[in-house]
Amino acid sequence: MPYGDAGYISHHRDNERVASMLRSITQDGCLNFDKKTIKTIFVEKKVDGEDIGAICSDLIMTIAGSLQIGKSGKKGEPDVEDNELNEVRELIIIVLLDYLEGINPNNDFVWQVKWLTIGVPLLAKKINTLPGTGKVASMASLEKPDKGADEAEEWWV
Repeated sequence: MPYGDAGYISHHRDNERVASMLRSITQDGCLNFDKKTIKTIFVEKKVDGEDIGAICSDLIMTIAGSLQIGKSGKKGEPDVEDNELNEVRELIIIVLLDYLEGINPNNDFVWQVKWLTIGVPLLAKKINTLPGTGKVASMASLEKPDKGADEAEEWWV
């Protein structure tokens, strides 16, 4: 009898396990990337009592993990659109220059304008690549409901 015919196999649970493993492996890789590369570039630098090294490294990881860079190309098409890649590079360069000049990006008008005009549209583009549930999630409250709260009371919050 083949393994799959045993009756106790749940492909749904197997898919959940694979998804959980993939998520964990990706998180480990990104954490390693952040610690071993990004945080070595943006070391602690205090400006007006704030560590702009931490602020800048967090912004870089947000750029890397939250923005749509390219498209899932069809066969024969490039995976990355040069324009989006250049826009993301521009955001990264602004963060680096702010760090080198001792400027908190959160207080930099140039960063704020570039983030709103480049970052926000690329986030919206990424959200639009998600399945339907992911697309509508950004239209609801961004705060997750309490684990113990009554589910019915948390709808449409």
